Amino acid sequence: MVLTVRPRILGGFLPTLWRPMLSIGALNIPSYYIDVTPFVGLLVDGKRHQIGLQVTNANSFWFVDANLHLWVDRDSNQTVGGLTSYKITPNATITAKGHVADNLDANFTTTAHRTVSVSGWVRTSMCKVQSDVNRVIKFQNVQKYTNGSNVESWTQNLVQSATTITTSIPLRPSSSSRATIHVHTETDDWPFSGWSSYTPLADNGFLIDAHIDQGRVRRVEDSRNVRVEVTRRRQIGEGSFGTTGKGVRIGGPTELETTLKLRGIAGCYERKVVVNQTRVLSDKVDQKCQ
Repeated sequence: MVLTVRPRILGGFLPTLWRPMLSIGALNIPSYYIDVTPFVGLLVDGKRHQIGLQVTNANSFWFVDANLHLWVDRDSNQTVGGLTSYKITPNATITAKGHVADNLDANFTTTAHRTVSVSGWVRTSMCKVQSDVNRVIKFQNVQKYTNGSNVESWTQNLVQSATTITTSIPLRPSSSSRATIHVHTETDDWPFSGWSSYTPLADNGFLIDAHIDQGRVRRVEDSRNVRVEVTRRRQIGEGSFGTTGKGVRIGGPTELETTLKLRGIAGCYERKVVVNQTRVLSDKVDQKCQ
């Protein structure tokens, strides 16, 4: 199975942006759900099996652990199943194009796409259960450099959607027809855009101006509980930072605004925090659904 981990910004751009508030997810790495139900038929052959997890090209930076959730059918002596479809592209389809001018102005566009489709069945004491797991990952990044590459702007988006469809199939042909018993869909959208500029000063100092706009939108739909949950996070920051040739700090005010919105069957929750020049200007909480 394949999924993508959420990109994280742990610093950079402007040092004063992250004081005292941190970037989204800097200290909170959420759990990821991987449905291996289609592989149950391969795992119940009486042999030892090993499930491996890795973050491609980043294993040295990630500590990976997992819990395996099992459901036991107490009315069945032996679990039987099989893998009916296995379609996982070995690598993402990546396209990259760009242009660099003589004055170092440049533009680059990178896109990536990957799909996963796995199906399998398990025979229970009640019926035959078919599980279809489908996942789609899409990525796009556009970067532009102007003013001799001293000004950079970018627009990036990463979208991941995963759907698990569980269908019951009668054990006897004369029984009722198949029926969909559960549909679970998770969609994650991670937009990230901004710009930054570097200005060298006559006394060998420098000034950096920057603006960032990042977020995460997570939507969970579950037919079993007839629920839809939406989580929205957004962080907008802007400011400037620099020093003179003598090491004196210069720059304008730096402001960072972070918003969290939750909406689900349990109610609503919203929190908005605004920080300016390392001071918390406001911290508002609202639990009304509007």
